[in-house]
Amino acid sequence: MANVLIVEDEPKTAEILGLFLEQSGHRCSISHDGHAGLGKALTETYDVLLLDHMLPGIDGLKICQTVKSQRDVYVILITAKAGEQDRIDGLNQGADDYVVKPFSLREVLARVNRLVMEREGQRDAPENIKSLIRVGNCVLDSSALSLRSGIHEVVLTVMESQMMKLLMQKCGAVCSKSELANAAGLIVSGELLDDATAHKVTSHMSHLRRKLNQIDSLCLLKTIHSVGYKMVSLASVDRN
Repeated sequence: MANVLIVEDEPKTAEILGLFLEQSGHRCSISHDGHAGLGKALTETYDVLLLDHMLPGIDGLKICQTVKSQRDVYVILITAKAGEQDRIDGLNQGADDYVVKPFSLREVLARVNRLVMEREGQRDAPENIKSLIRVGNCVLDSSALSLRSGIHEVVLTVMESQMMKLLMQKCGAVCSKSELANAAGLIVSGELLDDATAHKVTSHMSHLRRKLNQIDSLCLLKTIHSVGYKMVSLASVDRN
């Protein structure tokens, strides 16, 4: 069970969503404007904030930025703004997930449950925190060999998991093929990278790109010619 705050200026939408989540076992509070929603989010304790983008009083993105800087709460933006730049802006302000209207109640529930499970895992099994790495909307669980984004999840091989872990830990920085090969156990530290092993790294990167696409990740693997690869969050990619 999670404490959920719904900040939505359409009363009927908020009522239906709140009722569905409560019937599914969660506790819900509702605010219909930005000022009231921000006040609740900062003074009361919630696990998940379902936040509309366009709100009277204070814009949803501003609320997201303020709440994420002061409170330990997951934020899911629920909005009719479906453009790529809108999603990027939301993630830049700290949103953990993004749902576009009109939405499925079951999909919202699944996304809430996913975040709640992640939080409960952090509370009940602190040793597992080390196995979770998040970049943008992409979460790697190296102990479970899984990579997920929202409700989408794929299974990784051990080598893929180790390479992805390095790429995510060094997000924005270049990982050489030798570093990736070493992380996957294809070579030992200090060993020279031969052509056959370099080809294996290239093949693994191709597989990881395909799996990132399968989960609709907003992370990219960029090839740095003659050097290696780096992971970037879509929010940081120059689109011009």
